[in-house]
Amino acid sequence: MTSPLHTIVYIGAGSANDLPELLAHQPKAIHLIEPNPAFEASLSALAQKHAMVQVHPVAVAGNGPTKRSLLRFNLERAASLHPPTGLKTLYPGLRQTGEAPVECITPKQMIEQLGIQGSNNLLILEAAGEELAILEALADSHQLQAFAELRIRIGQQPLYENASDAGAISAWLPRQGYDLVGSLEAESPEQRLISFTINAQWVQNQALKTENDRLKQELSEQQQQSQQASEQAQRERAQLKEQLGTVQKENDRLQAENTELKHRQTLFEQEMNKAEAQLEALQALLLEEEGSEP
Repeated sequence: MTSPLHTIVYIGAGSANDLPELLAHQPKAIHLIEPNPAFEASLSALAQKHAMVQVHPVAVAGNGPTKRSLLRFNLERAASLHPPTGLKTLYPGLRQTGEAPVECITPKQMIEQLGIQGSNNLLILEAAGEELAILEALADSHQLQAFAELRIRIGQQPLYENASDAGAISAWLPRQGYDLVGSLEAESPEQRLISFTINAQWVQNQALKTENDRLKQELSEQQQQSQQASEQAQRERAQLKEQLGTVQKENDRLQAENTELKHRQTLFEQEMNKAEAQLEALQALLLEEEGSEP
């Protein structure tokens, strides 16, 4: 029995021929993202038929401007933001039929706009040359693990300019915590449908590593704050010591001045006493002289 999924995001849905299989997962929502106007009518009909299906006529790109041109070909499923390279070998009769202006959003914007929650979600990528760029952008924003399952339709060799291939993605995703669970031939031997599921142990290890890094950071910050507090205390002690020294010097100066003043006062009193004695002697002498006159 197919296990239920919360949300399915289908980037490059085309005509969504595999919608019945997706509905069997009993998801809360299925988001069909397809910028090619050739599929607008058929996708809108599916959205009207199934309440959980929503259609988004935008392109998802790892980076770049918000307004770009979608290259269209006589094979509508091959429409891309990138010129074809290996695809021309795969389909020798491929020719460009025109361009369509499209709005581009980043994977981060996609997650936010669709309100993706939890991790029990499925991401299907048929992004015509943007596969690895989208996955890398999700990993950089720490949003890749919002998808417990990944399905990617991609060439054995790069099919578009600056595109990746099945081998490169199959080597990159395990480093992000995903296990390869299937690799099937898609529309031709040159194309593969590769499937991945998230490794729960890897996620747990990453969570522990993140928590460990957080605790290390907190400890480092606390040690830095403690060091700063210790240095501040040392500076304050030095300032207090300097202030105490200044006060002590001022106290010593005042005491010296006080001692000097007391000494001067003593000398002054001694001089006053001496002057008084001399005055008294002079007065006595005058009285004596007055008494001796006839």
